[in-house]
Amino acid sequence: MRLNRIRIGCILLSLLFIISFSTSLADSYSWIKVSRVVDGDTFVLDDGRKIRLIGVDTPETVHPTKAVETFGKEASEFTKLNLEGQLVRLEFDWQQIDKYGRTLAYVYTEDACLFNAKLIALGYGHAYTKYPFAQDKMDLFRTLEKDAREHFRGLWKEENDKTDTTASINNPKPSKDSDSGKISTNSKKYWINSNSNVRHNSSCRWYGKTSSGYYTNENVGKACGICGG
Repeated sequence: MRLNRIRIGCILLSLLFIISFSTSLADSYSWIKVSRVVDGDTFVLDDGRKIRLIGVDTPETVHPTKAVETFGKEASEFTKLNLEGQLVRLEFDWQQIDKYGRTLAYVYTEDACLFNAKLIALGYGHAYTKYPFAQDKMDLFRTLEKDAREHFRGLWKEENDKTDTTASINNPKPSKDSDSGKISTNSKKYWINSNSNVRHNSSCRWYGKTSSGYYTNENVGKACGICGG
């Protein structure tokens, strides 16, 4: 009798696995409509499932304990414009449901675009690698974020503008006084990041743009790994 119960239990577990696998496979090849967008990285399907995009995190707009974050509204609007009312196809990784009950997925649109990657590439979100997922996609998302940062797209432009404003307030750049003959800080050869002691030359994108620092003509500090100082 006990042996029969064990066999029945094994059969039931096998059936559950097959059903689960079949559902996942069906989702990978079928299309379903997005009924509404919650925020930049979360939306709801027509069947009621709440989908959380894997590997990307957009600024918060609906968090119960956090204020709306910079560029959050723009990210939400972008996702709404691209997904709401549209058909999408889902693919899954090793974990399908998170602790909040949301379905974790890679989302493809009808033009064969991986929407997770598109958000990162255009600067609407950053690569979220706190939890592991497919290594090839993790590498891709990190590369896309690096490119978006370097070209100041989306939220990275906002971050750069804030840094530039802070640097201008803390370290004003006076123009040249033609009467006194004083040299303006704009003509200084180097910018030293006070926090890291890294030296940037005038051709570097970080020249005068870190949150704290100073201009100098002296070859001091550590050379920047990008511009060579």
